[in-house]
Parts: sequence; structure tokens; C-alpha cells
Amino acid sequence: RVPDPFLRAMLWGALWDEVRQLRMAPARFVRLALRDLPAEADEQIVPFVLGRLGRAVGAYLSVGERDSLAPAAETTLWNRAGDAQSPYGIRKAYLDAFIDLAASADGIARLDTLLAADSAAGEPLRDPTRWETVTRLLTLAAPQAERRYAAQQSRDTTPDGRRRAFIAGAARRSAETKREYFARYFDDATLNEEWASGSLDAFNAIEHESLTLPYLRPALDSLGFIQANRRIFFLESWLGAFLTGQTSDSALQTVHNYLDQHPHLPEDLRRKVLQHADELDRTVRIRERRQP
Repeated sequence: RVPDPFLRAMLWGALWDEVRQLRMAPARFVRLALRDLPAEADEQIVPFVLGRLGRAVGAYLSVGERDSLAPAAETTLWNRAGDAQSPYGIRKAYLDAFIDLAASADGIARLDTLLAADSAAGEPLRDPTRWETVTRLLTLAAPQAERRYAAQQSRDTTPDGRRRAFIAGAARRSAETKREYFARYFDDATLNEEWASGSLDAFNAIEHESLTLPYLRPALDSLGFIQANRRIFFLESWLGAFLTGQTSDSALQTVHNYLDQHPHLPEDLRRKVLQHADELDRTVRIRERRQP
């Protein structure tokens, strides 16, 4: 009912702050977003809220809450992506959010139908969206994931397609894959840094946190090397991916132990670790509060 979009954006931001300060249950935020966001027509507010909806569902909810709310979230996102009355920018935001969030059997089936279609959200389905869909299928270890991966590789043989194929490969739910990629980040001098940086989120998919937790301490131990040998933005991507992809107290204790054992860590590195560990710390506290 608030007519000013700037004020609405501030209100959504304030609600999210309430969640992160443990003053609002994440499930309540999810329900509010699913109820009220479909009425939002501002193309900047919609992706802002959808990003927070995805984080709440993927990282903050208890298992029971996720089982209860995730199907409704998937259905809402899918339906809004196909709403011909909305501008393309809003439809595309919903489609991207659906791809990032889909996890149920119905959601996986819908992901598969995307790859069999020529269009989505009212526009041609282009290769970047196809690759995002394939990456999600690989993350979920969907039965058709490898077949769809191979088909997309054959379809998109451009240099960007080869980059996206490398990124998607990091999303395989496989200990061997995680071991291979982590080694290549340091041992393969021919690996393009942009490819490596692009693959970090897929490698650290939150659904794989049990597979990637053993790499958290080595990732932190490598910060000095990365700072000395990679471009400045790689370090931010590295820390963000490895810390945001974890939700457990064990991961948080790994970060605390690293900082305690490195009292002479350069101040700029210490601050970057603390900055990115803030989300992990909040996630752990929110999840502890929400456990039945």
C-alpha cells in the first residue's frame, strides 16, 4: 500500500534486517514475500527481495519449515516467471530465482522442461540461462543432469560456452569433483582466472556443504597465496563463496580457529575474513534459533 518505491525498498530492507538481527523469523519473511511481492511492479525491488527470499529458504529455514514453504515458493516463482502481464525484467528475475531455488521433484521437472523449450519468461531461452539450468540440475544430482550437460556442451561450443561448461562442472555433487577442482585452482597454471572465479559459487553450493567443509580451512590457509598471486577481486569472490556456502557451527569454528591461530595476519586480510564471516555467523545463530 506504500506508493513510493524508494520507501518500499527501505521497508523491505528493514524487514530483512529484522531477520538478520533475529527479531523476525525467516519463515515469516518468506510468507510475507510470497504474499506481497507478486504485487510489486518495481524492477529493482523485485530482484532485491527475491535474492533475500532465496537466502532465507536455502540457508535460514529449519528442515521442517523448508519442507513446508519451499514448494509454495517454487510455484510462486514459476507462475510469476510466466505472467505475460509483467515486464520482461520482472519475469526474468522470477525465472532466475526459480532456477536458483528449485529442488523438489516438480521443480526439477520444470527445470528440465526449460531446456526442452525455445523460450522462457516470454523471450527466447538463451544459452546463459540454459547453462544456469544445467548447473542447477548438476547441483541437485538430478537423473537427467549429465545428459543435459552433454547436450548443452554440444549446443554451445563458443568460448563462453566452454567457460560455462567448466563452471557447471564444479556443481557436481561428487567428492572427486571437489578434489579435482580445488587442486586445479592452485596447480593448473593454464586455468583462466575468470573461469576459476566463476566456478566458486557452483563449487560451494549450499547443498554440498558437507562435501566442501573439509576445504574451508585449506581455503583460508591459502589467502596469503591468493592475495599475492591473484587479481584483487578474486580474493573477495573466494572468501564470499567458501563462507556463504556453509551454514554450520563447525564451519564457523573453523574460521575462528584460523583467526586465533594467525594473530599476526595482515590487518586487511583479517578484516576481509571477518567481513565475509559475518553472514556465516548470522546464519548459524538464525538456524540455532529456528531448530525445533
